[in-house]
Amino acid sequence: MRVEVVLAGATAPEPLPIEDLVEAELWSQLPADLPELMPFIADTFGWDWYRFAQEYLLELYGPGSEEICFLVARQGERIVGYCQQRRERFGPFGVSPEMRNKGIGRVLLFQCLATMLTKGFHCAWFLWTGQDAARLYTLAGFEPVRQFEVMMHG
Repeated sequence: MRVEVVLAGATAPEPLPIEDLVEAELWSQLPADLPELMPFIADTFGWDWYRFAQEYLLELYGPGSEEICFLVARQGERIVGYCQQRRERFGPFGVSPEMRNKGIGRVLLFQCLATMLTKGFHCAWFLWTGQDAARLYTLAGFEPVRQFEVMMHG
């Protein structure tokens, strides 16, 4: 499935009630985050996401860095989530399981989309998601534009 949102004219949903939010800080990714960030991604989301993050970070610190957004959410000294984007492709992004449903993913998503808009991107897309994240993407205005089917022989 390809899912996308038009960024021009997009608005963030109403803020969550204060009791639903957790105290966390959002930062652009810094080189000092790497020793903690990369194990967080591998341990929490797996090696495929680690590979994506590694590719994005190589570009972030090299040519093409103006086309990348990489955000890190921290609670105190601990990384609790991150978000990445390269050109129009959004994600992957995620929040550690024990910190989900506290508004951190929403803040990461909308801050990244706002950054994309200021960089001149007119849409954002990704290829797949799970049901839990799909609700959040719907709040941001993402809609399926193409469906893929897995065909098996036999």
